[in-house]
Amino acid sequence: MTDPRARWAGYVRSREFGWHHLYARGSAEYAPLSTIDSRSIDAVLTRLGHADELRFLAVFRFLSDPRVHEFFARDLKVLLRSASRATSPSLEISRARVRGRILWHRTLADRNVGKLDRASFITTRRTASWNTPENQLLALFLRSVSDSLSRLEGDNDLRGLWPTLDMIRDNLRAALGHFWLTEVGVPRRATSVMRARARRAREPRYAMMAELQSEFEYSVSESRWESIITLVSRGWLEPIASDDLFELYTLVKVLECLRERFGPPVSTGLIRAGRRQIAEFSAPRALIRVHFDQSPVTAFGSSSEYKATLEGYEGFRATSRRPDIILSSVAEGQPNRFLLVECKKSEDDGYTRDSVYKALGYLRDFAGLWHDGATSPKALVVFPNTILKKLGIARTQRDLWLVGADDTDALDEAIRVLARG
Repeated sequence: MTDPRARWAGYVRSREFGWHHLYARGSAEYAPLSTIDSRSIDAVLTRLGHADELRFLAVFRFLSDPRVHEFFARDLKVLLRSASRATSPSLEISRARVRGRILWHRTLADRNVGKLDRASFITTRRTASWNTPENQLLALFLRSVSDSLSRLEGDNDLRGLWPTLDMIRDNLRAALGHFWLTEVGVPRRATSVMRARARRAREPRYAMMAELQSEFEYSVSESRWESIITLVSRGWLEPIASDDLFELYTLVKVLECLRERFGPPVSTGLIRAGRRQIAEFSAPRALIRVHFDQSPVTAFGSSSEYKATLEGYEGFRATSRRPDIILSSVAEGQPNRFLLVECKKSEDDGYTRDSVYKALGYLRDFAGLWHDGATSPKALVVFPNTILKKLGIARTQRDLWLVGADDTDALDEAIRVLARG
């Protein structure tokens, strides 16, 4: 029997329109891609609705890269212990204790003109300094990553990635406080001399650092398109939990139904919680928007009977519930229409029935979303297995449909009803 995880992941990453490149949640693991299709990456990223999302994606993918993890977990500590130093001559005036080589011609000349007493000597000795071009590049890289990492703190959607990010942050702080690195000046930007010295250094980890620094600067700091494409094309973030992967699989199924019916999306957004919409499609008479992991209360200003009930009592935390996926249809001169989609990766009979009951609760909780006479369905519960409808039962008369994730016809029919009203 085919492993469903492999099938779901294979479907998600094999779509012509590269939806999987938009996945930006922390509860995922880096999965390298064997083939690179820059056209699919370009198609999906050029439609990102906000420039800050492209920057977020760049830093998120950079920090998720196994090479970056390896550098901060192991290589940085070795580099700090074996850092290169430069020596340069310096002049000193020695009195009681002569250190270095005495410059007799300078000493005698200064004594003759009265600048130096007869017990003093001008000496030269070589002093070591860590303020070298390659170390300046290292300091710049560490400071830049630290600044970007601080902007991600508090993002609950990345909680699954925080063990890795915490390790990077802790090692960054230790490195930036290292005794010799505090003596190194942090330049405003990297120079060709810094990179050349790092690549030629005897310690090979300098070259590794220079490569990562260039990649970070071009893709994150400067948002160069080609660099971001290269960064994203190396791999994707595959959800760790099977529930999350099935959720993503269902989402991509819905997005593909919309794309095949209405063409490519007008705009896209990162697949993460708290985003207003992750895709917008232009239907003949409406705009179809796809929302992910958002409450109708925050996304549309809907009322919530559940939240209102809890707010009437002491000792309860009143937070609104969030369906997995929400589709909204916006047409001028018409009330907005909505379709809630709940994904349930289970074939257990008890859990299945509980999921149906939960979805019916959504219909009551968010009843204010739908106007009088709104067409059905209003909600779908999507399961991984095939769902067979009994003969003689008219599904279109029910507000809640039970659907198998691979039942493209049922998904498409629900989308058609939503778009036409």
